[in-house]
Amino acid sequence: MLTADLAPTVGAARQARELVTTGCQRWGMPMLVDPACIALTEMVNNVVAHARTPMTVRLAPQDSTLHLAVRDHSSRLPTFAGLSPPNRAGGRGMLLIDTVARRWGSSAIPDGKVVWCVLHPDDEVAHLG
Repeated sequence: MLTADLAPTVGAARQARELVTTGCQRWGMPMLVDPACIALTEMVNNVVAHARTPMTVRLAPQDSTLHLAVRDHSSRLPTFAGLSPPNRAGGRGMLLIDTVARRWGSSAIPDGKVVWCVLHPDDEVAHLG
């Protein structure tokens, strides 16, 4: 497992992507670097834009999957209302996560929430064909 405590700043997403690249290389999951970077960038950017609290990012391989989680200190759970109107700026973060992850969700905890997703290498192989 890899963990990083990040401040809610613009540079947090870049730090999270570096963690993804390191983890995916270490765990032999190079095909998950891009989708994991997309998902984690959106989760981190949601904290920066909405929660505005320090966050903890965790990545962990489990069997053949990659689990990503971001914990923050806001009790406001993310919403996913489907497709965002094309003339609306923003609002597509959870749609991107829904596109690259097989499963995702959020869990309320006493002092905030955890937003998580699970990525499967098989999903990436299917997109290559």
